Amino acid sequence: ADGVSSMTGTEPSAVIRIGRLRLASVYGATPPPLKMPVEAQYWTGLSWIKNADDGCTPLANANFLMTPAGWTLSAPAKLAGGSGVISLTPTGPGQIVVCADLGPDNGVTCTATTSAALPWLQSKWPGGASYNNDPSAVATFGVFSPEGKRGVYNREMY
Repeated sequence: ADGVSSMTGTEPSAVIRIGRLRLASVYGATPPPLKMPVEAQYWTGLSWIKNADDGCTPLANANFLMTPAGWTLSAPAKLAGGSGVISLTPTGPGQIVVCADLGPDNGVTCTATTSAALPWLQSKWPGGASYNNDPSAVATFGVFSPEGKRGVYNREMY
């Protein structure tokens, strides 16, 4: 129907994986900026692992929403080896939630200036009932003690 009568040549083989984009929470005291890890992952049947073959997923500053606003955000232009880093420069001590707007949401709302239009990287994040929710993470600067100082049981001997 399209008028093509024959096709010649070959297509290169490519591994196609459908997975999710994950943002990791980050804490920092000094000096800024905070480095928030971003990772493309896929399901192996047992666990989520980094998709080291992903070197082309595009991300822009306008694809992220910070709540409350005010900090400076710098996103990687694209992932390299399945990973990237979002640089966050705080205006002072505090905490924000960063989310990536990948497409229409179902349960978890993240509406950035511009959607990344990557709905296949959404997943079933807390607050959502299905696998079409945008990822989010918390960035904390200079407010709480690091996780390493927290403990279930501490005993001191004198």
